[in-house]
Amino acid sequence: MREIDCINSFINNYRRSSEQKNKPFESDAEIVDINGQLYGFTIDEFSNEEDLFDDNDLFRLGKNLVIATISDLLASCCVPMFYMHSIVVPKNDPDFATGISIGIQDALTRCGCFLIGGDMGQSENWRYTGVALGIFIDNKPITRIIPTKEQNLWITGTLGDANLSALTGISTPEFELRINEAEIIQKVANSCIDTSGGFMESLWTLRMLNPKLSFHVYPTSIPFDKKVLYFCKESSIPKAAFLFGGAGEYELLFATDTNIEISNATKIGFVKPSANSQIYWGNKEIKSPPPDAREFESKELYIQNIIESVNQCI
Repeated sequence: MREIDCINSFINNYRRSSEQKNKPFESDAEIVDINGQLYGFTIDEFSNEEDLFDDNDLFRLGKNLVIATISDLLASCCVPMFYMHSIVVPKNDPDFATGISIGIQDALTRCGCFLIGGDMGQSENWRYTGVALGIFIDNKPITRIIPTKEQNLWITGTLGDANLSALTGISTPEFELRINEAEIIQKVANSCIDTSGGFMESLWTLRMLNPKLSFHVYPTSIPFDKKVLYFCKESSIPKAAFLFGGAGEYELLFATDTNIEISNATKIGFVKPSANSQIYWGNKEIKSPPPDAREFESKELYIQNIIESVNQCI
């Protein structure tokens, strides 16, 4: 079962508060009105097994866990304030908690956020759950809902390196904390989503939520990470495959009016009104969502399916 179907089967059994200001999937962070002030809430769980975050460098892992959690707030243009976490440490590594805590504090300090509590347990393998709370300045959240008019699509940073890590087993890249970019996005963007499930998964989510828009990507404008470009020169795997994989890179994908220019992001395409919501890779339509790793028995089958999906549209 795809993650979105699993979530839908779960949330259908619960009531929603009138103070919740976004519908399911409409925003990276949950938007809640408390006495007239809008707050953003987010929670994420991570593990080596599912997210393929390696623990070779505990400082980097700690930073990545915070950045991956707080990314949902930044994609909603919510200013992080407070943070909580639950850490399951491996029984055979007494230095694990101390090692990641230094990286966690480094990332929290960089975004002006404070740890206010948490929980800790032990198991054979580590697991981590992060919870972040923030405030919306002027009560103006940015959601995944795009106005029905022609706009440009932008992406921060470079893409593909997280999926390269998942494919090859090299170290997980250090994620970028997009605090400065989020401040600009809050001023100029009409919509935003992070790439926590990979670039194409995020684009497909926007397609689902905006049924009166078509999405057009310029293949030659995608800012691939240099390590991805080098790897593709030495292998038969097309570079677009590193956009279809589900490893998160936590970059910000956003839409602006066509007259907006931004220096620290890359324009990768556009959206325009359409009778049917579609995604185009150049002049070829992408008709199916990217493969979900949860649906495959092995990593090899998953990679094979990604490559087959890419070959249909390049």
